[in-house]
Amino acid sequence: MVFRVLVDGEAKFDSGVLRPEDPPRSVRVSVAGAHALALEANDAGDGIACDMANWADARLTRIHPVTATVTAAAAPVDMAPFGRVVTWDPGRTHGTRASRIEEFPAEDLFLETDLDPDATGAYAAPVSATGQACVGLQWLNRRALKELRLAFADPAQVPAADQVRVEGWFGESAWQGEWLPLKGEHRREGDALVFQAGARSPDDGLLLTRKVRWIWPATGDLVRVQRPAALTRSRWATTSVLVQFERPARVPAAFAERLDLGSARLIEIYNGELLGNAALTWNEAGVQRLTVRYSRPSPLASDPTHLRLTLPWDRVAVAVEDILERGPVYLPDLGAYFCRADQPLALAEYKRQIAGRRTTLEEVRALPDQTLVQAMARTHNPVQREGPVMVSLAADNTKYVVERDGTVRFRTSPDTTTQWSQGSSSLRFEFEDRPAEQVSRHLDGGWLPIPVINRAHAGVLLSQRVFVAPTDPPGTNPARVGRRGVAVIEFVVSAATANSPVTPLHLTFNAPSSSAAPYTITPAAYGFVVQQVGQPIAAVKRFGDGQGNAQPSVSGASLRFPREAFLAGADRWVVFLLPPGFPTEDLAGLPGPEPLRAAVEAYWKAVLAPAAEIQTPEPFLNDLIRSSQVRCWIAARNEADGARVAPWIAAMSYGPLESEAHSVIRGMDFLGHHEFARRSLDFFVQRYAPEGFLTTGYTTFGTAWHLWTLGEHVELTRDRAWLSEVAPELKRVGRWIVAQTEKTTRRVAGAEAGSTARESGRSRRASRASGRNFLTPGYRPEPGLMPPGVMADWNAFAYHFCLNAYYAAALRHLGDALSGLGDADAATFARAGESLRGNTLNAFAWTRSLSPRGATARRHVGGLLPVPGP
Repeated sequence: MVFRVLVDGEAKFDSGVLRPEDPPRSVRVSVAGAHALALEANDAGDGIACDMANWADARLTRIHPVTATVTAAAAPVDMAPFGRVVTWDPGRTHGTRASRIEEFPAEDLFLETDLDPDATGAYAAPVSATGQACVGLQWLNRRALKELRLAFADPAQVPAADQVRVEGWFGESAWQGEWLPLKGEHRREGDALVFQAGARSPDDGLLLTRKVRWIWPATGDLVRVQRPAALTRSRWATTSVLVQFERPARVPAAFAERLDLGSARLIEIYNGELLGNAALTWNEAGVQRLTVRYSRPSPLASDPTHLRLTLPWDRVAVAVEDILERGPVYLPDLGAYFCRADQPLALAEYKRQIAGRRTTLEEVRALPDQTLVQAMARTHNPVQREGPVMVSLAADNTKYVVERDGTVRFRTSPDTTTQWSQGSSSLRFEFEDRPAEQVSRHLDGGWLPIPVINRAHAGVLLSQRVFVAPTDPPGTNPARVGRRGVAVIEFVVSAATANSPVTPLHLTFNAPSSSAAPYTITPAAYGFVVQQVGQPIAAVKRFGDGQGNAQPSVSGASLRFPREAFLAGADRWVVFLLPPGFPTEDLAGLPGPEPLRAAVEAYWKAVLAPAAEIQTPEPFLNDLIRSSQVRCWIAARNEADGARVAPWIAAMSYGPLESEAHSVIRGMDFLGHHEFARRSLDFFVQRYAPEGFLTTGYTTFGTAWHLWTLGEHVELTRDRAWLSEVAPELKRVGRWIVAQTEKTTRRVAGAEAGSTARESGRSRRASRASGRNFLTPGYRPEPGLMPPGVMADWNAFAYHFCLNAYYAAALRHLGDALSGLGDADAATFARAGESLRGNTLNAFAWTRSLSPRGATARRHVGGLLPVPGP
C-alpha cells in the first residue's frame, strides 16, 4: 500500500510502498491556513487484491486558538441565483418508483413547480391542503451546502425555527431519490430563517445535494418569501481576466450578411460574480478586463465558475480555473480570446506562437491509416486467447463449449437460458501422470468453427479437434436452421520416436454435480457407448488400420487407453456427443471424422453463401471476417422451430438483449444475412409489451434501437410482404414513442403542491419553450424529449441525447418503411421523428453551451487550440 496526505491538493506526505511486515509510520502534517485535507491509501501498482489500509487514530488537533477572519475577496458567493426557485408537494417524500424496464409515469416527470417572482422580486409559496408551505431551490448539479437563508416578505408569517423542516434530496438522479431531513441548526434572524447545515449527509457521507426545501406550517393560500440564499463550502477568490474579441471565424450563413455583434449579450457568469462594470462591448480593437469572484479548485467540485459568451447563434462556456491553471483560451470560431490579467499575452502574439500548429481534428485527419498489426497491438488483449469457444450448427439450441485445456462441456438437453454452464456435463482426455503441458490452439482452415488444441509433453503430442457436423441430407437448402447434427471430438496421439514415454491416457465423462445418476460406459460392437439411466449420451469409436491393437479398459465413467491403443499408424479415437433424440440405430453407422469434417466445411460455406464476400490483402483479416459471421450464427438460438432467431450478444452468458443485440442484427444484415436479420427482428417483435414498448428485462431503450434496425432492414431488402405482416405491431410501438414525448410537453395532470386551478409554472414554461431555439430566454431542454426513465441504460435516469437521437431515428425509419406500404400513418411518424430530432439537437446545444471549453482540447494539442465548435 501507499499512503499519502494531500493538503489543498498538494502532497505533504508519501509513505512509499508499505508491506504487512513493515512497522506503522507516524505522520504529522500542518494544515494551518488550508481548506482541504485528503488522506489517500492506494495500491502500490499491483492491483487491490488483498490490500488493507488503516489510518490509525487519525485526528485534527488545534495547536493555537484561531479567530476566523474572512476578507471581502474570500467571502462566499450565493449559489441560489444559479438554481431555480421551486415548490414541491410537501407530503411527497420520494421520487419515481419506476425501474428502467418500465414505462416512466407522467406524474413523476415534473416533481417540482417553478415559482415566478412578482414585481417586487418576491415569490408566492403555495400552502397545501394539509396546511404546509414549501419552497426551495433546485440545481443541475449537486451542491456542498453550508448555510441556507429564507427571508419572508411579511415578518408576521415567519414561523418559529423549531417548526421548520429543511430537507435535501438524495438518490441516483433528480427523479430517483427521497427527501431526508438535513443535519444542522435552525435560528431566526429578523424576518429570515437561517439554517447552518452540518457537513454530513443523513447517511453520514459528505453533504452534496441538488435540491433543498423548507417546509413549515402555514395558513391561507400563499406565503410570500424572498429568493432563498444558499452558501456552499467552496473557497472563493478574486482574479482578473483579459478578454479580446475578433470577427468569428465561422459565421452561419443566416447571420453572415447582417452580422451585428454590437448588440450581442457577451459575458455572463455561472457560479461566481462579475465585479465592477461587466457590460463588455464587441470591440475588436481593444482588450477589456473582467474582475471575477470564482470558486477555487477543490475535491468537492460543486461550484465550478464559468464565463459564458453568447452570440446570436451560439453560446460557449470557459472555465475560469482553465484560464488560471492552463493559460489562454482561444475560440476562433466564436472570435473570443481569454487570458490572465497578471500574465497578459496579446492575441496577436498568441496567434504567432500557435502558427502552423494543427487542431485536434486536423491532427486526426493527418494520421495514416492503421495497419492490422497496429490494430491488433492496440485492441487485442492476450487474455482473450484464454477463453472457451462454443460450437454448434447455425442458431441451434444444442451447444458445446471447448475449454482452453481441451475439456468439452455439453448439456444433455437444449438450453436457451443465460445459465448454460450450470448443469453442464464434461469430458476430458488427460495423461495419467498429469504432467505440465504446452498448449496451443487454432481454428481448422483459419476460420471454420473447428477448434484444434495441441497438448505436448515429453515428445508426445495429443491433438484434439472438435466440431459439430450435420448428419441429415443437405437437401435444397443446406444452410437451413434446425438441421440434425452431432458433436465430434477427435483425438490423435503421436510420438516423436518409437521410444517416446507415452503414458496411459484417460477419457473421463463427468455428469453434473446436481445429477443423481452417474454416467456409465459399456462396450458396443462399434466401440463404447456412454449412457445415463439407459439413455445414450455419447459413443466412442476407433478409426484407422490398427483395429486389433490394445483396447481401452473401462472404469466407471472413464476409459483408460494404454500406449498401444494410440501408436498404431493413423489410428484415431472419436467421441460422438449425441444430441437429444438422436436415433440409437444410427450410432453404428456414424462415419469417420474426415467425411464429417468435409460436411462441416460445406455446411458453413452454404451458410455464408448469401453474404458479401470480402477479400483483403491480409489473410488473417479475411478469416476474421468469415469467422465473425460464423460466431454470430453459433451464438444465436432459435424458437418456433427455427422461424425466429434469438441473436445472443455472447455465446454463453449474455443473451439476446433488446439493445445490444441489434448491433449484431445490423452487422449481419449489412453483410447479406437477411434471413438472420428478419428472424431476429421477428424474435423481438414477439416481445413487445402490452403498452407498446420492447424489453427483455434489461432496458426499454432497445425499443428505439429495434425500430431503427428494422427500418434499415426494410430499406435493404424491400421485404414489404413481411413488413405488411408486422406493420400493426410496429405502429403500436410508434404510437407509444410519440405518447412518451407528449408527456414532457403537455400539462402534467393531477394535483400538485398547493393545488390550484392554474397551470403550473413549470408546465407553462415548458409549453412556451417547446420548439424554441436553445438561446431563447427561459428555454428548458425537457419539452418534446423522451422521459428520462425510458432512456436509462443503467441506474441513473437522465435525458440522454444519444438515446433520444435513437428514438428520433426509430420514428423516421418507421415512417419511411410504412410509406412504402402507402400507410396513412407514415407521415405522422416521420413528422414526430423530425420534431424529436430538433428537440434533441436544441437540448444538446443548450447543455453544450453550459459546458466549459478549453481544458480537454488543449490536453490533446499541447496547450494550443481548443477543438473547433460546431
